[in-house]
Amino acid sequence: MSNLQPLEFEHPDRTFFHTGETLISGVPANKLFRKLGGPAGARALLEGNLTIDFRRNRHNHIVFTIRRRNYTGLTEFERLGNAGFRVSNNVKWCLLSQRADSYDNTQRLGKGKPYKVALVPTAEEFLPADKPVPAEVICTFIMNKYGYQRPRAGIGPRLREVVSNLMLKMAGINYIDILHDPIQDPYTDPGILRIGTGYLDVELVKLGQWRSPGALAFIDPEN
Repeated sequence: MSNLQPLEFEHPDRTFFHTGETLISGVPANKLFRKLGGPAGARALLEGNLTIDFRRNRHNHIVFTIRRRNYTGLTEFERLGNAGFRVSNNVKWCLLSQRADSYDNTQRLGKGKPYKVALVPTAEEFLPADKPVPAEVICTFIMNKYGYQRPRAGIGPRLREVVSNLMLKMAGINYIDILHDPIQDPYTDPGILRIGTGYLDVELVKLGQWRSPGALAFIDPEN
């Protein structure tokens, strides 16, 4: 028997009551309803007019708070697949690599306080879309300008779990690149994790073209 109070919301013909026991993809419907902002938010979602007020930091960059999870690369790979995300073979070698620079050896988050992740838009003037810019050059510039810190690859799966496809759309970005220290592909080149609509993939850092609309993820150390 649920302890949750029924929620009331309007319908053109009559009023419905919901006890919160119905699940949508394992999520209690009442929590989803509240997250949408009640009747107005649910209606806006159905009509394609839903907006999201993103939290922003002192630089006006969108920020998300993620919990640290000291999962192995194998666990991350299995969690992503079980959650229904498209996980490429590139991500598989990134997470399961046995090299010295592997995910398990260098990129796990460890235990500690939550991270605040800032998204730097690729549309900013120092990221030209018409010519390659090395990842190391971008990292140095952004960290010096904003006081951000370079992330570990471990924020990729955590960020994928909290940033929905709808959020990407509302933020006006197609992908988020995690500019962690690259993980060597055993066959071609070093790679970094990229989050896109419904997938977690690995982008080859040697390409160096950060096309808009996208974003680069960094750690914001300020609370």
